Amino acid sequence: GINAEYGGAFEDLFSKLSSNELIQLKSSINRLFRKCVDGLKEEHNIKSLNILMTLSCLVRCVWRRDLGEGFRAVDVLVGFDEAEQIMSNLIEQIHKILISNQLQEL
Repeated sequence: GINAEYGGAFEDLFSKLSSNELIQLKSSINRLFRKCVDGLKEEHNIKSLNILMTLSCLVRCVWRRDLGEGFRAVDVLVGFDEAEQIMSNLIEQIHKILISNQLQEL
Protein backbone atom coordinates (compact mmCIF):
# COMPACT_ATOMS: atom_id res chain seq x y z
CA GLY A 1 0.00 0.00 0.00
CA ILE A 2 0.98 3.61 -0.09
CA ASN A 3 0.51 6.54 2.22
CA ALA A 4 -0.53 10.00 1.06
CA GLU A 5 3.06 11.27 0.65
CA TYR A 6 4.15 8.22 -1.30
CA GLY A 7 0.92 8.36 -3.33
CA GLY A 8 2.01 11.65 -4.87
CA ALA A 9 5.36 10.17 -5.87
CA PHE A 10 3.60 7.10 -7.27
CA GLU A 11 1.35 9.30 -9.41
CA ASP A 12 4.31 11.43 -10.50
CA LEU A 13 6.10 8.30 -11.68
CA PHE A 14 3.09 7.20 -13.72
CA SER A 15 2.62 10.67 -15.22
CA LYS A 16 6.16 10.53 -16.64
CA LEU A 17 5.42 7.33 -18.57
CA SER A 18 4.31 7.51 -22.16
CA SER A 19 1.15 5.64 -23.14
CA ASN A 20 3.32 3.02 -24.86
CA GLU A 21 5.45 2.58 -21.74
CA LEU A 22 2.31 2.19 -19.66
CA ILE A 23 1.02 -0.49 -22.05
CA GLN A 24 4.38 -2.27 -21.83
CA LEU A 25 3.95 -2.39 -18.03
CA LYS A 26 0.50 -3.97 -18.38
CA SER A 27 1.41 -7.33 -16.83
CA SER A 28 3.02 -5.64 -13.81
CA ILE A 29 0.07 -3.29 -13.39
CA ASN A 30 -2.35 -6.24 -13.71
CA ARG A 31 -0.39 -8.12 -11.03
CA LEU A 32 -0.32 -5.11 -8.68
CA PHE A 33 -4.05 -4.47 -9.16
CA ARG A 34 -4.87 -8.16 -8.48
CA LYS A 35 -2.66 -8.26 -5.37
CA CYS A 36 -4.36 -5.13 -4.06
CA VAL A 37 -7.82 -6.63 -4.56
CA ASP A 38 -6.69 -9.87 -2.88
CA GLY A 39 -5.18 -7.85 -0.02
CA LEU A 40 -8.54 -6.24 0.72
CA LYS A 41 -9.82 -9.65 1.86
CA GLU A 42 -7.68 -9.36 4.98
CA GLU A 43 -9.13 -7.33 7.82
CA HIS A 44 -6.33 -4.90 8.55
CA ASN A 45 -7.68 -1.37 8.69
CA ILE A 46 -4.57 0.61 7.84
CA LYS A 47 -3.52 -1.93 5.21
CA SER A 48 -7.00 -1.73 3.64
CA LEU A 49 -6.80 2.05 3.55
CA ASN A 50 -3.36 1.94 1.90
CA ILE A 51 -4.60 -0.62 -0.61
CA LEU A 52 -7.61 1.54 -1.49
CA MET A 53 -5.30 4.52 -1.95
CA THR A 54 -3.05 2.42 -4.22
CA LEU A 55 -6.02 1.23 -6.30
CA SER A 56 -7.36 4.76 -6.57
CA CYS A 57 -3.97 6.00 -7.75
CA LEU A 58 -3.67 3.20 -10.32
CA VAL A 59 -7.15 3.84 -11.73
CA ARG A 60 -6.64 7.61 -11.90
CA CYS A 61 -3.21 7.31 -13.52
CA VAL A 62 -4.25 4.78 -16.14
CA TRP A 63 -7.70 6.19 -16.85
CA ARG A 64 -6.49 9.72 -17.55
CA ARG A 65 -3.99 8.50 -20.15
CA ASP A 66 -4.86 8.55 -23.81
CA LEU A 67 -4.84 4.84 -24.52
CA GLY A 68 -7.34 5.00 -27.32
CA GLU A 69 -10.58 3.25 -26.45
CA GLY A 70 -11.76 2.94 -22.83
CA PHE A 71 -11.44 -0.83 -22.99
CA ARG A 72 -7.66 -0.41 -23.33
CA ALA A 73 -7.50 1.18 -19.86
CA VAL A 74 -9.44 -1.77 -18.41
CA ASP A 75 -6.98 -4.16 -20.07
CA VAL A 76 -3.98 -2.26 -18.69
CA LEU A 77 -5.48 -2.25 -15.18
CA VAL A 78 -6.87 -5.75 -14.82
CA GLY A 79 -6.52 -7.60 -18.12
CA PHE A 80 -9.50 -8.65 -20.21
CA ASP A 81 -9.31 -12.31 -19.25
CA GLU A 82 -9.83 -11.66 -15.56
CA ALA A 83 -11.61 -8.29 -15.59
CA GLU A 84 -15.07 -9.54 -14.63
CA GLN A 85 -13.83 -11.71 -11.75
CA ILE A 86 -11.36 -9.14 -10.36
CA MET A 87 -13.83 -6.25 -10.57
CA SER A 88 -16.55 -8.37 -8.92
CA ASN A 89 -14.11 -9.20 -6.10
CA LEU A 90 -13.15 -5.53 -5.77
CA ILE A 91 -16.76 -4.39 -5.55
CA GLU A 92 -17.53 -7.12 -3.01
CA GLN A 93 -14.55 -6.13 -0.83
CA ILE A 94 -15.38 -2.41 -0.99
CA HIS A 95 -18.97 -3.23 -0.02
CA LYS A 96 -17.74 -5.27 2.98
CA ILE A 97 -15.50 -2.42 4.10
CA LEU A 98 -18.30 0.12 3.78
CA ILE A 99 -20.79 -1.92 5.81
CA SER A 100 -18.28 -2.98 8.45
CA ASN A 101 -16.86 -1.00 11.33
CA GLN A 102 -13.50 -0.71 9.57
CA LEU A 103 -14.12 2.86 8.42
CA GLN A 104 -15.01 4.03 11.92
CA GLU A 105 -11.70 2.71 13.21
CA LEU A 106 -9.71 4.60 10.56
